[in-house]
Amino acid sequence: MPGLTEKQLKGAFEMFDADGSGAIDNEELMLAMKGLGWDVSKEDLAGMLAGIDSDSNGLVEYSEFEKMIRAKESSMDSDAEIQRAFELFGNGALTTSDFVAVHKELGMEADVDKINAFIEAASNGGNQVTLAQWAAVMNEMKGK
Repeated sequence: MPGLTEKQLKGAFEMFDADGSGAIDNEELMLAMKGLGWDVSKEDLAGMLAGIDSDSNGLVEYSEFEKMIRAKESSMDSDAEIQRAFELFGNGALTTSDFVAVHKELGMEADVDKINAFIEAASNGGNQVTLAQWAAVMNEMKGK
């Protein structure tokens, strides 16, 4: 699962730094996290902020924001995140038609041969991928 590019990260930061001060406050940070697709509670956000606010000014400068987002990205392969990604494709076991449907939903052309090859490899020769097999592939991709 690729992370955000530097340009995407900088753009997200600048979008929420409305006054151009080079720093965002807690509320702006919460909006930034939601804008990046992460639902974070105020308590979790306070904990993250305490860990990255190196100058203890209660504001998040870009370098602190980048450090926090990169840490969040690296922790995204938890079992819950892997399961959530699996469930985006379907429930139970994933088949070729599940992968094709997601490709179409995203406006992408599905290469059925590549999908079938992935399913066969992930499932040890089967025709569907279970959550356990999906998790094994995701962890392997991250080098775990």
